[in-house]
Parts: sequence; C-alpha cells; structure tokens
Amino acid sequence: MKRRMVAALDKDPDEHPPKCAPRKDFSNNCLADLITKNTRRFFLKTKMDQKFLTEDPGLWNDQPGYLMAESWYKEPKSQMTLQSVG
Repeated sequence: MKRRMVAALDKDPDEHPPKCAPRKDFSNNCLADLITKNTRRFFLKTKMDQKFLTEDPGLWNDQPGYLMAESWYKEPKSQMTLQSVG
C-alpha cells in the first residue's frame, strides 16, 4: 500500500476534481487512489521532511521524516491547530 501511495505522488490530479463527493463514490478506491502530485503540498505546508519518500517503505520506521509525520498524524486532534499546518 505505501509503495502505491508513493508512486501516486507523481500522478497528475484531475483537472476538475470534485469539491465534495458522497462516501459511496470512494467505495472502490483505496487510499493510494486518492493521492496525486498535489498531495506533496501537505508536506510543504507542514514543513515535513519528504526524504523518507525516496526510501523503501520497509525502511521508513528508521527515517526521522517519517517518524515526525507519523507523530504529527497521531497527535490528538484537540491539540492540533491551524498553525501546525501553516
């Protein structure tokens, strides 16, 4: 799954992506299907190190950038602020 997600970072986004889609529209998709080049903006906005994306996902647990992203994601949402993302 992680390999598919990293590969999808090179995929061009839809020209006119839907602003909001009903949940059923995603029933046949996996997370990797929702990732495009625009997903990299998340890393830019959060100022997270993207170097781990060039490594094999099996090695990510040893990569500081991955560990930072993982801890940011696991941070309780009540503590997260808009300043966290930019």
